[in-house]
Amino acid sequence: MTPTDPPSTSPDDALQNSRADNSAVSSDLYCPDCGYNLRGLPAVRCPECGLSVEALIAEPGIPWVRRHELGWFRAYWKTVWTVTFRHKRFAREILRPVSYADAQRFRWVTIVHAYVPLLASLGLGYFFGPEEVAEFPDTVKPWKIWIVAAALLLFFIAATGVPSYFFHPRRLPVELQNRAVAMSYYTSAALAWMFVSPLVSGIGLALEGAVGETVVLAVHLVAASVVLMLFGVWLSDLRRLAGRILRARLNGWLVSASIGLLWLAVGVFIVVGLPAAVSFVVVVVRSLT
Repeated sequence: MTPTDPPSTSPDDALQNSRADNSAVSSDLYCPDCGYNLRGLPAVRCPECGLSVEALIAEPGIPWVRRHELGWFRAYWKTVWTVTFRHKRFAREILRPVSYADAQRFRWVTIVHAYVPLLASLGLGYFFGPEEVAEFPDTVKPWKIWIVAAALLLFFIAATGVPSYFFHPRRLPVELQNRAVAMSYYTSAALAWMFVSPLVSGIGLALEGAVGETVVLAVHLVAASVVLMLFGVWLSDLRRLAGRILRARLNGWLVSASIGLLWLAVGVFIVVGLPAAVSFVVVVVRSLT
């Protein structure tokens, strides 16, 4: 199944129009209490449980969809803040239409936010790294850096795409499957804070020579811990989202555990195995020529 975007009028516009003229809801809108589909009904109150649903028709809880109004930078970081620190509000968006195309754009912007600082860190490590790195021949170091950089990019692309495969169980309506897949891309918002790790690592490089090796090592360990913590936050967001969508806390834990194991396998293959294999081939070719 490939999630698709609504064809023409945006879902939020359709819901706003329904509220404005007090007509029937023209898109699939689900009651947050009982899950009743309000499509075709007056957009005021759920007929099943009596809950007022006007709050769902108000301003969408994902600021990214209003980026043309708020500005891309502000909309992006407001969305990062919402996904990271206001998860209940974010998870409630599964009840409203969610644009798959918007979610994909957010995913790619997040990949850039995560990848560029790490790429800059690799460059700084190459030019200003320890003497052991500088001792490598100049003809060898550059292509090793490029291999690692390419492997990191492939990892981020794979890691942000893997969760979507767990968010379209066939027992859900197709519309809800599409929304769940789109929202799984938004959970990658935790990666937007990745710049903290290279920043801390850069402090370690700056301190090298001025303080003891133990302090420098501790700083680098903190930088690595930041990366692990961000992936932990990402897994936590996925767990809570899966629990909300699949309506079972245990399912949320199973999904997050499965995704974590896949990330580990993909990371070992792409970041460790792939560069090692390519490096071996390059060394063999160079030795033959």
